[in-house]
Amino acid sequence: MLDLLVVATLIAGSASNAGHGPTAIARSAQTTRTPVAAAKPKPLAPPPGWYVSWGYNTAQYAPVDIHFVQSGLGNDFTFTGAQMHDSKAWDIWNHPPTVPQYSFRVGKFIKPNFAIELNFDHAKAILTQDQTVAVSGTINGGTVSGSVPVSQLVQEYQLNNGANFVLINLVRRFNLVGQPDRTGNISALIKGGAGFTVPHTQNIVLNEPNEKGFQFGGFGAGIEGVIRAHVYRTIYAEFSQKGFYGQYRKVNINEGKAYQHLWAYVTVLQFGTTFNFHDSK
Repeated sequence: MLDLLVVATLIAGSASNAGHGPTAIARSAQTTRTPVAAAKPKPLAPPPGWYVSWGYNTAQYAPVDIHFVQSGLGNDFTFTGAQMHDSKAWDIWNHPPTVPQYSFRVGKFIKPNFAIELNFDHAKAILTQDQTVAVSGTINGGTVSGSVPVSQLVQEYQLNNGANFVLINLVRRFNLVGQPDRTGNISALIKGGAGFTVPHTQNIVLNEPNEKGFQFGGFGAGIEGVIRAHVYRTIYAEFSQKGFYGQYRKVNINEGKAYQHLWAYVTVLQFGTTFNFHDSK
């Protein structure tokens, strides 16, 4: 009788512990585990890349003072407040594309919205012949002062194969609409920098022509505001307005030099593309 009670007690104990075995513990852990939502990845910023553009420009100039020095001929005189104008030549179907006033840009984004840029404008600056200007100084050793028609003393004065503005710019981009460098994207860019001028000089002073050619002009600086619109993927159109200051020192004239500064207001329309040299991953 005692043996039966012992066996019954052992069976009851086993039954009461059946719900606390390893399998039950595992089930309990499964039913109490809280699912963790997967974190959404942040969208990646566009990788820094290159861009290049080409287009055409028009330029307006503030009145200039031009100082002519021909010491060996006894000439040292200055035009004050003279007008200069550009020469657009936009009929690109009748001559090579580098004949009109063209503009060229190439830049590299070093951060998503900051770039360094080489900025070149082939703008032309021509002394307007049909004007009367104030003149002072000496001509043929004699003193002159008053107003004269430009053509009486200077028959031609042109930076006509380019006043040629060369700048290295820092660029800041502000994204306005859409994803950068994609169809429909619109952005504003602010550019500013410094560089130099490389004019091509062609002139006739007191009926004597100079030896035409390119030369170093002097210091240049500019600031530019731009609206860029991506019309298809990486291809964009760009409209910009630019203020430029340039020095033109020792401009070649017959047996002498001319000196002037130039303040320009330039409007540019260009088309370009963005690209990378490495494969995107």
